[in-house]
Amino acid sequence: MKSIKLVLISAIIFLLVMAGVLFKTDLTVADQAIKTTESNSISAFYTDSNLFLSALKSISLSTTSAPVSGLIVPHHLLAQDLTAQAFRTISGQQYSTIVLLSPDHFGSGRSAISTTERDFSTVFGEVKTNMAIAQKLKILSFVSEGDFFYREHGLQAELPFIKYFFPDAQVVALTFQPTVSRFELDQVIKILAAELPPDSLIIQSTDFSHYLSPAQATVRDAATVNVLRQGLPEDILALNQPDNIDSLAAAYVQMSLQKDFFSSHINILDQRNSQDYTAEKVVSSTSYITATYLNDGNKKATGKAELIFVGDIMLSRYIGEMMARRQDYNFPYAQIKPDLIAADLVVANLEGPISNQGKSAGHLYSFRADPQVSQGLKNAGINVLSIANNHVFDYGLVAFVDTLKNLKGAGLSYAGGGINFVEAHQGNYQEINGVKITLLAYTDLLPQSEAAREDRAGFTYLDLDQMTRDIQVAKAKSDLVLVSFHWGREYEIQHNKSQEKVAQAAIDAGADLVVGHHPHVVQDIGIYQGASIAYSLGNFIFDQNFKASDTRHGLILKVNVADKKIKTVKPQSINFNQNYQPIIIKQKNRPEKRAVLFQNSYSLISSI
Repeated sequence: MKSIKLVLISAIIFLLVMAGVLFKTDLTVADQAIKTTESNSISAFYTDSNLFLSALKSISLSTTSAPVSGLIVPHHLLAQDLTAQAFRTISGQQYSTIVLLSPDHFGSGRSAISTTERDFSTVFGEVKTNMAIAQKLKILSFVSEGDFFYREHGLQAELPFIKYFFPDAQVVALTFQPTVSRFELDQVIKILAAELPPDSLIIQSTDFSHYLSPAQATVRDAATVNVLRQGLPEDILALNQPDNIDSLAAAYVQMSLQKDFFSSHINILDQRNSQDYTAEKVVSSTSYITATYLNDGNKKATGKAELIFVGDIMLSRYIGEMMARRQDYNFPYAQIKPDLIAADLVVANLEGPISNQGKSAGHLYSFRADPQVSQGLKNAGINVLSIANNHVFDYGLVAFVDTLKNLKGAGLSYAGGGINFVEAHQGNYQEINGVKITLLAYTDLLPQSEAAREDRAGFTYLDLDQMTRDIQVAKAKSDLVLVSFHWGREYEIQHNKSQEKVAQAAIDAGADLVVGHHPHVVQDIGIYQGASIAYSLGNFIFDQNFKASDTRHGLILKVNVADKKIKTVKPQSINFNQNYQPIIIKQKNRPEKRAVLFQNSYSLISSI
């Protein structure tokens, strides 16, 4: 009997233990189910909001009103100020869907391309995923679930900014391995183009040149920027990863969608190297570029454009003092701004650096303008400045490099110089209403030792053989090549044989228009092989209202483009008032007789 009791007690204990195990198992399964539901969002890699708030506090509040369909930002937190500023720039826009493109940095994906249907947690809240588009992408055999996205910093560095500035937008996250093929990328682009709503934004999370010295990086970055500005997606794939960029695939998808889906063009916002963030010498650096893709009111590629060329602009000496005294850096352009902003592109010659750095070269006339003048130039409607002239090195290399930075910071472009030889000789590329334009600028009025070299910033030196090569390269990718020269002799109203030789060589090489500066007076206009040559436009903003002098008058050149060709070139005379402000002379009051109107048909239309 005693043994039977022991057996029964043992059985009861066993049943109780088993019940407990089963109950615990049920609890574990239930708890796991709850945890799975709660953690369906991909966890945040960065959990300190101050990492992002500190960057947001240090930036300006400026925004753009132009429609933006694409953004390029770095993902290194070192350059977080650039990322924050780029997001701030477009913060006035509204987007329903944001496509976030990133490298698969560590090859963690199960396939060449990864995406997810899951949402993302960030320090500012949850970012929803556009599941419908993600599911369509996953139909492709080479696209798999990004189960590593919780630690992919190319995504995690941008998601908090997306939530902060666009809290209601849904995202489509994509990462790319270096082995991805162009065919695979094209299939992804096809789905995105078919599924994305018009109010979408493409964010390219990429850093640029990697593991190079800062000097080597500047060469690579100049080549990359040139490809980005040309806007041809296939050209980006010819670059090197990571010497040029850490994801050729992300850039290719971005450029393809901007070109064919949005019809937008790139606008470089800023460009830096990791060396800029430390006083210590950096041996292995990384470069950072921020940019927007602008859609100018859905303008069609009409092949039409209105261009304006103006003469010498000098913003120091008395004019600089006048602006500072008034605290008005828009003042010099007040009388002529309406004419400038009506054009699609305005090009001028900048006499002297824009900087508060450097040491005077000790010339009889050494110019240096306050950096605040940059915004005045931009506000006036000026887009591109030639920096190839005899005053650009008045305060040395330091001020010259600072000038490039200040112009870029104000959203201004330049030709005739650069951070290295490549940038100086590739010129400035613009695409306006479908017209591809390259502007080149040259001078030989400075020592060749100050010219841009492979590893040194400088101006673009006028060497006829090199100029010919530059023009031919530009012509291969442009509808129009426009060339500016700083040449001739001061205060002479007729061009000389040297100017004529150079102008004709440029046109023989493929230039469609030649414009000159430096004499400070208007010189004659001619035609060679059907292309126009304006030997000197004289002054535009300059304190040279000498009595009984030809410096009291200038010229602006209005160029009409149709069918991607120059149709007419119309010079208009300007006078200067007592404040050195240029004013267009009405037809009946024009005193100048030297300039002529002409067309590419070579026929003389009228004189002024």
